[in-house]
Amino acid sequence: MRNIVPHHALNIGAGMYGAGKGVEGTGTGRYGPLLSTHFQLVADGLETPDTIYCATSSTSATNLWEKSKELTDMFGFNENPVKLFFPEEGHDPCAYKDAATILRDPGFAVVSVPDPSHKDIIIDMLEAGKHVMSVKPLAGTLEDCLDILLCKEQYPNLMLQVEYHKRFDRAINYMRDVIESGEFGKIEHIDVYMDEAIAIPLHFFKSRLAQDHGPAEDLGPMRYIGNHFVDIIHFLTGSHPIKITDSKATFGRVRAEEVDQPDVVEANALWGHSLYNHFLQKEFTSTHYAGWTKGEPGPIKTWPDQRIKITFEDGTEMTYDQSGSNFTLKVRDKEQPINPHFAFLHKNHATDEYQCEGYCVDTYRAFLRNLTQMEEGRLPTGFPGYCDGQQALVANAFTEAVTRSWRSVQETNGTRTGGVVLISDIVNDALTRCSDASKAEGYCSRLLRTSNPI
Repeated sequence: MRNIVPHHALNIGAGMYGAGKGVEGTGTGRYGPLLSTHFQLVADGLETPDTIYCATSSTSATNLWEKSKELTDMFGFNENPVKLFFPEEGHDPCAYKDAATILRDPGFAVVSVPDPSHKDIIIDMLEAGKHVMSVKPLAGTLEDCLDILLCKEQYPNLMLQVEYHKRFDRAINYMRDVIESGEFGKIEHIDVYMDEAIAIPLHFFKSRLAQDHGPAEDLGPMRYIGNHFVDIIHFLTGSHPIKITDSKATFGRVRAEEVDQPDVVEANALWGHSLYNHFLQKEFTSTHYAGWTKGEPGPIKTWPDQRIKITFEDGTEMTYDQSGSNFTLKVRDKEQPINPHFAFLHKNHATDEYQCEGYCVDTYRAFLRNLTQMEEGRLPTGFPGYCDGQQALVANAFTEAVTRSWRSVQETNGTRTGGVVLISDIVNDALTRCSDASKAEGYCSRLLRTSNPI
């Protein structure tokens, strides 16, 4: 953490992820991963003790302020490092614009609002001269992502990063080391499984759907949790998806709330050659399961099930299992000593101090280290978790293709099954809708391939 210049922070959004809105109990969930992380960064001296939190209403601001006071006591700060910015009356989704005017340099903005709003906010922040960290996905639709990248071209001295925090999970990085060693040869298949409670209360879906736009119109589990492992496959292998070969969407309790979105989405995909790993110069397949069937809707009270299994051509299996509260990483059934945390807020009894540890915090530490390097005129290097806007296109294109697949056929007994959708078709449609297709096409060259070069 040495040689990192402390930065001023503006967090746009004060919801469940940003500030634990609607969550009771103890630990990180109560305070939200981002609020807990900001307090740890202030304790580390990486953020200045004047973090601006922008809320769109006084209700959200009140929740945030009360929880920030609790964290101030827990971390032993003399003063609350959070500075609130919110409309005194009503709801103002553009309050962040005024908040940005009081963000001092060097400063950065964290965008943690519903993804249909990402495009306008990110572009406004870039035009205001601020570095940006956006929670995933980069934007609600692929064409919105492309418009963001086109705007970013005008600001080469600003950094745009997407918070795909699982890239900083130590187990994921160990898996990448194993893959790149070539010890077990090429990858044949990757299987991913994610199932958890619906974090967003069901009654919010109707208003969210009213805000959404574009061809995806998907607020289902593949978009909100499944895309993490789409990005992880891209991160682990350097490969790009070629097509969705088939899919299935199962409907249940979400539809019971008069919202036409699935509880479970399953898909099979074909991936192309690796960008950087000569051990992966072959196509491989993947299967994906993303579900909201664990526990009751609302703030998560049960541990999610997250698993990824990689099968190599020699039959070796490497499995990372985050089911329940246990974490195991096995290669050839031999367990590896890795126990990562996402954002673990706890008291260190050796020092009698509270601290927040995990790969969410590490994501922001690396981001601030990147900012320091960029501001010193050096290109950010040596950060394997760094996800820029162009890399983030992969998950957006994949999830839109899955949605098009299962929406393309008739439903039978509460299940829709879908057929083949080329990633290139999704990209070409997005290009026709973005602000400058000729320029944006350069960001999509590998996603536009329908097969691998011989």
